[in-house]
Amino acid sequence: LSAATAPAFLTALARARMRWWLLTGFLFGLAMLAKYTAVLLGVAALLVLLGSPKLRRWLVRPEPYIACIIALVMLVPVFVWNVQHDYASFRFQSKERFEDAKGFSLGSIAHVVWSQALIFSPLVLIAGGIGLARLVRMKHASNARRLAGLSFPIIVFFLAIGCFKWVHTQWPAPGYLTLVPFAGYAASHHRLWRRLAMLPLLLMVSAVLLDLITRGSERPRRLHEMESWDDLARAVAGLARADDGAPRFVIGIGKYDVASEIAFYAPEPLECFASNALGRRSVGFDYWTNPAAMVGRNAVIVSKNELRLDTLALHFEKLGLPAVLECRSPGEHGRTFHYVIGENYKGPEEARR
Repeated sequence: LSAATAPAFLTALARARMRWWLLTGFLFGLAMLAKYTAVLLGVAALLVLLGSPKLRRWLVRPEPYIACIIALVMLVPVFVWNVQHDYASFRFQSKERFEDAKGFSLGSIAHVVWSQALIFSPLVLIAGGIGLARLVRMKHASNARRLAGLSFPIIVFFLAIGCFKWVHTQWPAPGYLTLVPFAGYAASHHRLWRRLAMLPLLLMVSAVLLDLITRGSERPRRLHEMESWDDLARAVAGLARADDGAPRFVIGIGKYDVASEIAFYAPEPLECFASNALGRRSVGFDYWTNPAAMVGRNAVIVSKNELRLDTLALHFEKLGLPAVLECRSPGEHGRTFHYVIGENYKGPEEARR
């Protein structure tokens, strides 16, 4: 959606038509609904306007402000929910994201650089840089400079964050996507890059064909099977079916990931809770679920790490023997999860009494 907002914004600048500004505001609103970091695109757009004497006239015209109002109106439900819930998602995506920051780290910066290079191909990044360098020097390439102006603030921001914190691969992706048109320009104007650009495609097609030939009907499998979440969810669903007919609820230990994945991939509806069932904060689960309603019931407790039975014993009358689930996909190494059955749940606050 950020990649769709950028060309709409550039077209609005070029054609000066209200409908393009309306479309820009609508797409910008959708982008922010999908991911809060899309707000960086708005900051970049403002910098593009401020950076050009010719474009500054838009700052005294109504169209950009109408586009911003449209985007903000689309975010009203998000603002209302956050006001009603102590700004939970805003805190999580801002202050709480930096709680695990460990100071300046060259390793984190290196991760940002090589992960983006692997996703978008080093050839695309290099060709995109060459195409950008050639286009911005041209006298009538204002759109190229504006497109670069929309992408670089996003890239620079996440590189700066990467100095102190591990940056997820997809976060700076909208900035790098804008290099694709520049790579296309380089490939279309230089025979060498046109030939080199075919290498990643040929390698990818060859890898897929080889995989299909050597593994037959086992491939292609869905990506989430490589992560083993679907295997885990099926196993946990089976454990939740108690012999006496009373279904067990599920506790996925962690802030949200284990419980969310189990709930998503389970073949049937499960009552899933995160570490909020053990008296700890668990992001959205603090607001979506009520562990106190499960008091007196049995549970399946699942973790990616070894279980701390002394802590769990504070919340249950009795614990079964801990066991492991080996979740493997064909041809993959798989993952090991730990679980235990807890009987007669006492509640999330029991450990504090």
